[in-house]
Amino acid sequence: MNKLYAYIEKFQNKFFELRHDKDRLTLWMNNLIVVYMFFIPITASVTSRIFVVILILFLIRGNIAHYIKEAWSNSVVRAFSYLLMVYLIWFIGSDNLKEGWTSFSHVKNALYLFVFLAVIDGRYINRILGAFIVAMMMSEILSYSMFFGLLPWEFSIGGQLLYKAYQVGDPVPFLHHIHYGVLLAFTVVLLSQKVLYVKEDIRLKIIMLFFTITALANIFVTGGRTGYITFFPLLTLFFFYYHRKWILPALVGISLFAGIMYQNSNLLQYKVAQTVMEVEKLVQPTADFGSSLGQRVGFWVYSEEVVRDNFFFGVGTGDSMDEVFARVLPKDEVVKSIAHEHNQYISIMLQFGLIGLAVFLNIFYQIYKFKSNNQDMRFIQLAITVAIGIGITMTMFNLRVFLHLWILILALTMVPESRQTIQSSIPPVGRFLSQVIGLGVIFYLAIFLKEIMKF
Repeated sequence: MNKLYAYIEKFQNKFFELRHDKDRLTLWMNNLIVVYMFFIPITASVTSRIFVVILILFLIRGNIAHYIKEAWSNSVVRAFSYLLMVYLIWFIGSDNLKEGWTSFSHVKNALYLFVFLAVIDGRYINRILGAFIVAMMMSEILSYSMFFGLLPWEFSIGGQLLYKAYQVGDPVPFLHHIHYGVLLAFTVVLLSQKVLYVKEDIRLKIIMLFFTITALANIFVTGGRTGYITFFPLLTLFFFYYHRKWILPALVGISLFAGIMYQNSNLLQYKVAQTVMEVEKLVQPTADFGSSLGQRVGFWVYSEEVVRDNFFFGVGTGDSMDEVFARVLPKDEVVKSIAHEHNQYISIMLQFGLIGLAVFLNIFYQIYKFKSNNQDMRFIQLAITVAIGIGITMTMFNLRVFLHLWILILALTMVPESRQTIQSSIPPVGRFLSQVIGLGVIFYLAIFLKEIMKF
């Protein structure tokens, strides 16, 4: 018993020592955010666990009221908070409490913005962005390896899946191809900016240039049609932001490139032909909703009546699917096979009406109005917002990757590079890499072993 008391006392002493060492806590939170960013494009199961640890360290560090007050002064933070309030308030009148809570629990990730803004050190901004780039490079390598037959389309160890292509012939290793295509389009403009306008070692720029080209080609060898659509507005934004006078020649060049890729990508040709065929079925006198696009359009068609009947206030958090399905005619029963609304704007309008849509669109308006002294970070802020704004026309921003990435990149772009939340010097690159790689391996192995034990 005396030994037990001694261990408890030792633990208490370590805990109080750690609590008073705010610098060390903040340093490890920044390291964890790097690891968190790396896993965003790879696996949601790891990112959720990492954030729990970040949150625990944040609470231990203390002075929470100060950080919340500081974050609340940011108009973008308030805009996301208002949306969360809408989800919560409309939940009170929900008929489907289970779906309502699920819907709210996904969107609550917007609260991460409070923590990230309180923690991120300006010297870690490039390290966190670099983690995203490395993760996308790894995804690209896997994608091309499957595409060229160097790796199988699916790989598992001990019954635990490590990666799986979206489908055979569509080499997307970790994400749904909608999300992967949008992230690739964003990666292209992010790498292009770093190659052309950011001071970096020339050898690093050569590597980034290579992966810019491969990421651009990767968009057109995967099957996410939303990625194709997102790519062109992002490139237009890039040239408009940095070289307005070159927009027209750039668009001509991009169009020629897209034409070349179309001629050389069987998957792209198939996707274009599939889209044309699906649209032809939809414009017939009796629309045929029996396709991937058709099911979504069918749901949106039936959504119109629900929106008309609940124009200002919507049907309540989590009730949108039930309300729309209740109006689907027997001949269009296939529409009920979709799992969600496949459009964030329609989802918001269904659940919360015009009031909720105005609150949601206010997020984009506040980001547009945001004043930044760093023009390169401002471009990244606008680029990720445009990418996700387009991406959520075909999926939901609270599923898998979009909201996590949006929130973290917004935090990065709103933190001044001169800001130091870590008062001491940060670890040099070598030690930093060993720390974050070690953390990444620990978290991934923990999830991996847990899943194997379940199996």
